Amino acid sequence: MDGGSAQRRVVAVVAGRPVADEAEQIAAGSMDAVEPKIIGAEPDHYAVWGGLAMEAAAAAARNNRPDEAKEYRKAARVAATAVGTAHRNLSRHWSVFGPVTAALKALEDSMVIGDARAVVRKADEEEALSPRF
Repeated sequence: MDGGSAQRRVVAVVAGRPVADEAEQIAAGSMDAVEPKIIGAEPDHYAVWGGLAMEAAAAAARNNRPDEAKEYRKAARVAATAVGTAHRNLSRHWSVFGPVTAALKALEDSMVIGDARAVVRKADEEEALSPRF
Protein backbone atom coordinates (compact mmCIF):
# COMPACT_ATOMS: atom_id res chain seq x y z
CA MET A 1 0.00 0.00 0.00
CA ASP A 2 1.44 3.39 -0.91
CA GLY A 3 1.22 6.36 1.45
CA GLY A 4 -1.44 8.13 -0.62
CA SER A 5 -3.71 5.10 -0.38
CA ALA A 6 -3.16 4.95 3.36
CA GLN A 7 -4.04 8.63 3.74
CA ARG A 8 -7.25 8.20 1.72
CA ARG A 9 -8.15 5.16 3.84
CA VAL A 10 -7.65 7.11 7.07
CA VAL A 11 -9.83 9.95 5.81
CA ALA A 12 -12.53 7.47 4.78
CA VAL A 13 -12.47 5.79 8.19
CA VAL A 14 -12.65 9.07 10.10
CA ALA A 15 -15.36 10.52 7.86
CA GLY A 16 -17.51 7.39 7.84
CA ARG A 17 -17.92 6.76 11.55
CA PRO A 18 -16.41 7.81 14.88
CA VAL A 19 -13.53 5.37 15.08
CA ALA A 20 -10.55 7.47 16.11
CA ASP A 21 -8.73 4.44 17.53
CA GLU A 22 -8.89 2.62 14.21
CA ALA A 23 -7.88 5.71 12.25
CA GLU A 24 -4.89 6.27 14.52
CA GLN A 25 -3.83 2.61 14.23
CA ILE A 26 -4.08 2.66 10.43
CA ALA A 27 -2.09 5.89 10.15
CA ALA A 28 0.57 4.77 12.65
CA GLY A 29 0.91 1.37 10.99
CA SER A 30 1.24 3.01 7.60
CA MET A 31 3.87 5.39 9.01
CA ASP A 32 5.89 2.38 10.10
CA ALA A 33 5.56 0.80 6.67
CA VAL A 34 6.73 3.88 4.74
CA GLU A 35 9.15 5.48 7.22
CA PRO A 36 11.86 7.23 5.21
CA LYS A 37 15.49 6.27 5.53
CA ILE A 38 17.74 9.04 6.83
CA ILE A 39 19.99 8.91 3.77
CA GLY A 40 18.56 9.03 0.28
CA ALA A 41 14.89 9.71 1.03
CA GLU A 42 13.08 11.89 -1.47
CA PRO A 43 10.87 14.84 -0.47
CA ASP A 44 7.89 12.82 -1.73
CA HIS A 45 8.67 10.10 0.81
CA TYR A 46 8.94 12.57 3.70
CA ALA A 47 5.72 14.26 2.59
CA VAL A 48 3.75 11.00 2.64
CA TRP A 49 5.21 10.00 6.02
CA GLY A 50 4.52 13.46 7.45
CA GLY A 51 0.97 13.39 6.10
CA LEU A 52 0.36 10.09 7.83
CA ALA A 53 1.78 11.53 11.06
CA MET A 54 -0.71 14.40 10.79
CA GLU A 55 -3.58 11.95 10.29
CA ALA A 56 -2.49 9.91 13.32
CA ALA A 57 -2.19 13.10 15.41
CA ALA A 58 -5.65 14.26 14.38
CA ALA A 59 -7.16 10.89 15.29
CA ALA A 60 -5.35 10.83 18.65
CA ALA A 61 -6.48 14.39 19.47
CA ARG A 62 -10.08 13.53 18.63
CA ASN A 63 -9.82 10.46 20.82
CA ASN A 64 -8.68 12.49 23.84
CA ARG A 65 -5.08 11.23 23.63
CA PRO A 66 -3.11 14.50 23.67
CA ASP A 67 0.26 12.94 24.55
CA GLU A 68 0.10 10.62 21.55
CA ALA A 69 -1.07 13.48 19.33
CA LYS A 70 1.93 15.51 20.46
CA GLU A 71 4.34 12.70 19.51
CA TYR A 72 2.78 12.34 16.06
CA ARG A 73 3.00 16.12 15.60
CA LYS A 74 6.72 15.94 16.40
CA ALA A 75 7.11 13.37 13.63
CA ALA A 76 5.17 15.63 11.24
CA ARG A 77 7.48 18.55 12.11
CA VAL A 78 10.56 16.39 11.44
CA ALA A 79 9.16 15.44 8.03
CA ALA A 80 8.21 19.06 7.29
CA THR A 81 11.74 20.19 8.16
CA ALA A 82 13.17 17.53 5.84
CA VAL A 83 10.87 18.68 3.02
CA GLY A 84 11.82 22.31 3.66
CA THR A 85 9.04 24.03 1.74
CA ALA A 86 5.59 23.05 0.57
CA HIS A 87 5.94 19.81 -1.36
CA ARG A 88 3.24 19.21 -3.94
CA ASN A 89 2.57 15.86 -5.53
CA LEU A 90 -0.98 16.19 -6.72
CA SER A 91 -0.67 13.64 -9.49
CA ARG A 92 0.53 10.79 -7.26
CA HIS A 93 -0.71 11.41 -3.72
CA TRP A 94 -3.10 14.33 -4.16
CA SER A 95 -1.40 16.17 -1.35
CA VAL A 96 0.57 19.23 -0.32
CA PHE A 97 2.84 18.95 2.69
CA GLY A 98 5.38 21.18 4.38
CA PRO A 99 6.07 23.33 7.42
CA VAL A 100 2.94 25.46 6.99
CA THR A 101 0.70 22.40 6.64
CA ALA A 102 2.20 20.81 9.77
CA ALA A 103 1.83 24.06 11.75
CA LEU A 104 -1.79 24.57 10.69
CA LYS A 105 -2.70 21.00 11.60
CA ALA A 106 -1.14 21.49 15.04
CA LEU A 107 -3.37 24.54 15.49
CA GLU A 108 -6.35 22.45 14.39
CA ASP A 109 -5.59 19.84 17.05
CA SER A 110 -5.54 22.56 19.72
CA MET A 111 -8.91 23.78 18.50
CA VAL A 112 -10.34 20.26 18.51
CA ILE A 113 -9.39 19.71 22.14
CA GLY A 114 -10.70 23.15 23.08
CA ASP A 115 -7.40 24.78 24.03
CA ALA A 116 -7.99 28.35 22.78
CA ARG A 117 -4.94 29.71 24.61
CA ALA A 118 -2.69 27.25 22.80
CA VAL A 119 -4.22 28.27 19.47
CA VAL A 120 -3.49 31.95 20.08
CA ARG A 121 0.00 31.22 21.45
CA LYS A 122 0.94 28.90 18.58
CA ALA A 123 -0.37 31.32 15.98
CA ASP A 124 1.83 34.07 17.44
CA GLU A 125 4.89 31.85 17.86
CA GLU A 126 4.78 29.82 14.67
CA GLU A 127 7.34 31.25 12.28
CA ALA A 128 6.06 29.10 9.41
CA LEU A 129 2.73 30.96 9.54
CA SER A 130 4.32 34.43 9.41
CA PRO A 131 4.34 36.18 6.03
CA ARG A 132 7.78 36.95 4.64
CA PHE A 133 8.23 40.34 2.99
